[in-house]
Amino acid sequence: MKRALAMLLTVLMVASLFAGCGGNGGTETTAGNSGSSETTKETMEVITTNPVDAGGEKHGNVTMGPDSDKKTMVVVASKSFETLDPMFLSGAVGARVRTLLWDTLWDMEMGASEEVGLMAKEWSFSEDGMTVYVTMHDNIYDCEGNHITASDVEWSYNKYLENKNLANMTGCVATGEFDLEIGLRYPYYPGYLITAVGNMPIVDSDAYDPDRFRTDPVTTGQYKAIAFTSGASATFMQTYNYWGKDTVELCAHRHANVDVCRFDVITENSQIETALATNAIQTADITANIAENFANTNVQVLTFPESYPAVFMLNNAEGSIFEGNKALREAFAYACDMTSMCLADTRGNGTVSGIFGNDSLSGYSADFAKYAISYDVDTAKAKLAEAGYKEGELTLSFVTNINNEVPVVLQACLQQVGINMEIKLMDETQFLTARQQANLLEWDILMLEVVPKGFLTNILYTLTDVNAYSFGSYCGANDVELFEAVKTARYSQTPEDIEAAYAMMMDRLYYVPTWSDYGYAGAYSKIVSLVKDSSLELIAQASIFADDYDVYYEG
Repeated sequence: MKRALAMLLTVLMVASLFAGCGGNGGTETTAGNSGSSETTKETMEVITTNPVDAGGEKHGNVTMGPDSDKKTMVVVASKSFETLDPMFLSGAVGARVRTLLWDTLWDMEMGASEEVGLMAKEWSFSEDGMTVYVTMHDNIYDCEGNHITASDVEWSYNKYLENKNLANMTGCVATGEFDLEIGLRYPYYPGYLITAVGNMPIVDSDAYDPDRFRTDPVTTGQYKAIAFTSGASATFMQTYNYWGKDTVELCAHRHANVDVCRFDVITENSQIETALATNAIQTADITANIAENFANTNVQVLTFPESYPAVFMLNNAEGSIFEGNKALREAFAYACDMTSMCLADTRGNGTVSGIFGNDSLSGYSADFAKYAISYDVDTAKAKLAEAGYKEGELTLSFVTNINNEVPVVLQACLQQVGINMEIKLMDETQFLTARQQANLLEWDILMLEVVPKGFLTNILYTLTDVNAYSFGSYCGANDVELFEAVKTARYSQTPEDIEAAYAMMMDRLYYVPTWSDYGYAGAYSKIVSLVKDSSLELIAQASIFADDYDVYYEG
């Protein structure tokens, strides 16, 4: 431990160069089978609870409704988006926009393990669990008054498939005006319906026009678009006649607590910090070191208790230095002084894990700690020799958009065992491009943050999906045997299958788990509360404003 801290202090004296960022919630589970509406609930964890609806009434310190001054929240979109068409929206920003503007059949509380009905009123399953029979609510309307029926859901499914993938569904057929039959690729387990249809927006088939929807879509959710500049910003306002507010009990992250939400595209951490400090934006996810900079300012830092596990991704694409060389992957893992890097990354607030996930994820077990690899310089040197390299002859490339000392500490760690490392600091756009092109072999190592939501097996599935490998997104693994083990665990959800897949994942070491950090949000001082949310963008529903807030929409 003393050597670890000494190493960190040394590199901090010579460099403060190079930021990740990093909430989740309680549970709500509904048994929707055969019309059952029995609900078991635990209150969503919030920082200062303040119940709100969109009916124009004043609750505590929040004024809402079409006759009130418009409360506007400006949030950061960390990646540019070029369209509002839900059939083309993708990525983290796209997911947040879809949540505001469109409903789907089911949703899930953050941190829960079972879906709840949204447009779906009742549902049941075939004996083999491969077909779900759904009865929708019959009072669903979009923001222009179009009645949404089962045929619109079927149409939306087929339209979505033209541009996107719904790998967990085999079909969606309207069997009545408000009845559906949905085919599942695998037998149902709790939470599967979110995996299957959670990304599919439902729109009125007659209202859909691709030219219009790019900038002015017709929405079924609580918000509608009122302004859009491609690549720069998008503004959304409450519809106030949202169909579901008197019909369904919305998950906490869907509560509409502001009238207007604007997404501004800002990709650089320094610009986000300035925008928060000057109240140009009201809230953004921030990094631990930026959080430090806001001490004794008008920007409050809210800490989400949910930790964010991270991993080092080792490029295993064809022709890469790590491909087929497990001893080299082990040399890297044993060389990592996670304690020093965790201190640098989280400013002392993180926890070294060495394993995937945490106890907020269904399927996780504390027993998995036995699979972790510990910092051991001598073993790292032995593994480097086993891998076929002499000390000093290998140079690895680390690409990052992180603006703290983690790469510097890692560089010093690897130097101790005889591995050189070059650091390539990129802006957000460059980094995302490089990450997606692992197969071009422009990098050997990067850090990947794992969003803790739902199921451990969902994380493992994403990290090992051989179907995504060809796109260069997840080139840490291209292992059919591992992927099959993870698929088995995902759909059986038995402790034995999950541990078998987990052990195999750790043994392969395509990814080296590191530490868990808290999530931080910077919020200008008149925001009094944020609902905990595991997304990368804090959405309009997540923020509760003081009623003297002085930013309004004037359009």
